[in-house]
Amino acid sequence: MIIDDGEKRYVVSSGNVFADVGLPDAEECFVRSRLLIYLVKEIKQRDLSHHQAATVLGVPESDISLLLDCRLTSFSLERLIEMVARLGMDVAISCQPAEGGGHGHVTISLPQPV
Repeated sequence: MIIDDGEKRYVVSSGNVFADVGLPDAEECFVRSRLLIYLVKEIKQRDLSHHQAATVLGVPESDISLLLDCRLTSFSLERLIEMVARLGMDVAISCQPAEGGGHGHVTISLPQPV
């Protein structure tokens, strides 16, 4: 939503920057970005080296560099989910009818940082 208060013109975010810029796969990008950020925070919080993180997550060390650089396009949703599970998190996927019928939405719920 664009707001013009006479002095400043700005856009109020919907909460999903990918949707705000009009990407067709905005919801998936948002979920992938939330998972990626969660993984980066966990790697840093656990003080894992690149080698340790690669071992725990089951990926090549080069992927850890991509992950820590937040290279979203380098990781599919499935790979990110697998890495989160390897950190000891249960991942639950549920489907239910969309409110009001029509097109559904993709959402994610992650634990709050300690």
